[in-house]
Amino acid sequence: MLAAALSPHYSHPVLLRGAYGKGWLYVLAIPDVPSDLYKPPAGVLTLLRGEMGLPVTIECGARVGLFLYDNNTFIVQSFLDRPVNVPVRLGRGDAKLTPLSGGCPPQKARSGEGESVFDILLMPGRYAAFRVE
Repeated sequence: MLAAALSPHYSHPVLLRGAYGKGWLYVLAIPDVPSDLYKPPAGVLTLLRGEMGLPVTIECGARVGLFLYDNNTFIVQSFLDRPVNVPVRLGRGDAKLTPLSGGCPPQKARSGEGESVFDILLMPGRYAAFRVE
């Protein structure tokens, strides 16, 4: 079990992973009330995004969208009613981001072996597009 929902009287799995053949089988529990999909903590959403194996991921709570394209570009969009700082994780240690439109220029927060993290400030309801160099 990778993530679970806990309360004083019960718990249930949110994300399960098990070996299946030569790969992994993931099971994501969908709540009975679809609007609850907007309520998981940022840590759970970051875990879910990280398990997808994408070259770009975001580390934040709900209502922030990531749109990836096959030409080394992506868009981060806020659906929140307040400004939000979105850490964007790239799978390369030497990566650079070039702003294409919208938002403030990204600030490199940290980099390490095989990854770079940039902080992107998004205003309410706005988006920012970037090219990975």
